[in-house]
Amino acid sequence: FTPSPARRNSSGDAFLDEFWSAGSTTSRRAPSDPPALIIGDLPTSASTSASPMPSPQARSLEPPRPQVPQEYKSLPVHGNEQLYFKAVTFSSASTPPALNILNVSAQTLQPEKYLHSWQVNVVPCGPESTEHTPPLVKPNREFHGELAGDYASHRLMFLAVTDKGVYFVAPPLPPGEGATFDAHPPLSCVRLPLASLVRLTIGFFFQRLSLTFSTSHLFVLLCSTKEACYDLLKCLAPVANEARCNDGTYGESKVRIDNDDKSWLTHFQEVAGSGEVRGYRVVRQQWKSGGRDVVRRVLVVMEDRLVLADESYGQDGSTASQLLPPGTPKLSIVDVDSLKNVVEVRPADEDPRQITVVFKQKNTFRRGHKWRLMCWDGREAEKVVEAVRMGVAAAKATVK
Repeated sequence: FTPSPARRNSSGDAFLDEFWSAGSTTSRRAPSDPPALIIGDLPTSASTSASPMPSPQARSLEPPRPQVPQEYKSLPVHGNEQLYFKAVTFSSASTPPALNILNVSAQTLQPEKYLHSWQVNVVPCGPESTEHTPPLVKPNREFHGELAGDYASHRLMFLAVTDKGVYFVAPPLPPGEGATFDAHPPLSCVRLPLASLVRLTIGFFFQRLSLTFSTSHLFVLLCSTKEACYDLLKCLAPVANEARCNDGTYGESKVRIDNDDKSWLTHFQEVAGSGEVRGYRVVRQQWKSGGRDVVRRVLVVMEDRLVLADESYGQDGSTASQLLPPGTPKLSIVDVDSLKNVVEVRPADEDPRQITVVFKQKNTFRRGHKWRLMCWDGREAEKVVEAVRMGVAAAKATVK
């Protein structure tokens, strides 16, 4: 929950190192270490995390099944995605990728060298991005669970990068449905030229990373940690700069790297009032009963209060975002309460990702209420609990 300074620069590594050193005590992974699948999914429902991208036109263009090395044929794709990309999807130095590419013909592509892949939570924004990666628009809910419009949930995908392309790949079939290396059909994906990547925008508190392409495509990646966001930047920026230099079609200037701290804070203060922001996390709100799906929220820790809000992104498919520029955050308050009213902050026993914030009753006619939240993982939940407890202690200390 350490805030990052609002800086803007386009000089690459030096800029990233400044971001990393600002308030972080976590050591960086050595540049030689292979990137891991660093951005995890937070399940909302089966339809949210695993819905395949529709591809009615692409069925007839589906590429032939690639040759799979004998030693890999019986391996499940799930859990071995990076190996699958390297050994099967991008294995040949003489043929295009073995992918069902929805927006271009694979036959027009040259062989490509596989570089990295990550599991990511993607919110496509704008008509170009949502054409082949439709938004997952779901019912939104008020604090107590009543239906209230809609919001665009994330889509669990794999981001694969080669020396020439950026691929947003649909997840493989579930285990037990022909999901071994030799039986799995080619994965569906959207491909964009790596050289067309022109901007990387870091979201507030490193919770998001927006990829903007000169083709008018924009994708918001919901990052689980600051380290995840940083690792993506460290891998994407250098290879995109090299591709732009070698290609020349999209210009030779370096990829612009910036953040939206200033604009996000200005907008937040417009909807939530003034005050220092000490913490921010993308979370989910859940309910104890009623069979309701969890709903994405953002939790903001201020100097004197806690804010639970909806955050949509311009043209992400939700009704509230239609008139905004693609990817622009839009906030609306769901609930607010004073830190002095917090009675307890506790992790849930049954799931380490879940936390509960308990508030005392405000008057004799209204009982106390609870925020039941879910974080990306157990470690992030611990950080949220600690940050809220520190905020409560600081707020109550000012009374004495």
